[in-house]
Amino acid sequence: MGVSPEKFQKVVFLLEFVPKIFREHADLFKFTKKNNFSMIDIGTGPGTMLLQIENQLPKHYKEIIGTDRAETMIEYFDSVPKDSRITSRILDISAEKMPADLTGRFDFAFSSFCFGYVPDLRKTFKNCNELLKPEGETFFAWSIRSHIPEIYRSLSKIDKWAPYTSDYKNWKSLIEYEDPIGTLSDHLKAAGLEKLKIAEYEDFAFQDPEDVMLETFESQDHIRSRIPQIDQQMYKEEFDRIVRTEQIIYGQKPKIPFPSVAVIAKKN
Repeated sequence: MGVSPEKFQKVVFLLEFVPKIFREHADLFKFTKKNNFSMIDIGTGPGTMLLQIENQLPKHYKEIIGTDRAETMIEYFDSVPKDSRITSRILDISAEKMPADLTGRFDFAFSSFCFGYVPDLRKTFKNCNELLKPEGETFFAWSIRSHIPEIYRSLSKIDKWAPYTSDYKNWKSLIEYEDPIGTLSDHLKAAGLEKLKIAEYEDFAFQDPEDVMLETFESQDHIRSRIPQIDQQMYKEEFDRIVRTEQIIYGQKPKIPFPSVAVIAKKN
């Protein structure tokens, strides 16, 4: 059991939040005025969010390519009914090099709650820059608190799970920097992206019954599939314990803070 498209597509709190903030900043975009514009979605997942955003776009686009590093997500997205101009491919945005056929191809790069998982944000922004045409634009939204990597960081301190999570031993969420927005701005500049706007949503939170929140986090766990079958139940219990003790704030209604940003930028 790894990343679950069927469960992840039901993350309703994101499906309401991202289209709303996308609409808030729609007037900043120029790509929508171009005929036959091209768009790439980075971290498409099951495609639910991309199709919601596509509904807000003018229909004179040439192509929209949904990408994800998880084959299970792409397979699911391929099975969903959609416009024939919307296609998919496997892509790891944190890879050392971007595919030659995607370089300089897109007028617009979109990403929703993907960048909290990448190991090197500056490198990721540089890769996004490579994908864009001159003056190409971006809309990136994500939580500056990286919940899943933080859980893996905690698991890396437990001997039994350390071999599977050691890559996250020194993970640092953007919110843990002294100046998160300043650090973010520096990464954009170093990547050759001109910041047009960074909107902050400090109070955004995931509020649902505890079992729903646990299931949502489990749906994003790509480590569990690497755990031997005999140990998977023990791993799940440890994973859920960390979510309960380190991620969920208990009160009148349980919640997980998702302090988030929306980044609108363009290629220099």
